[in-house]
Amino acid sequence: EQASALQQVNAAISQMDRTTQENAARVEETTAAANDLSTETEQLQRLIETFRVVGDSASAEPAPEDDKFDRSAA
Repeated sequence: EQASALQQVNAAISQMDRTTQENAARVEETTAAANDLSTETEQLQRLIETFRVVGDSASAEPAPEDDKFDRSAA
């Protein structure tokens, strides 16, 4: 009877260990995804800042033209 109970306890502890390891892996994955999202958010914010809203019409001025590109060749 005690041996059976001990086996059940060992099985439960083993299951808890596996679950803990799986959870730790998920935490690492979630942390990596959150870091990626944060980086992408910062990049998007920088892109958004290139537009300037003028007046109440919510129109955006285009980015300055690149002098290296010759539009007459198009």
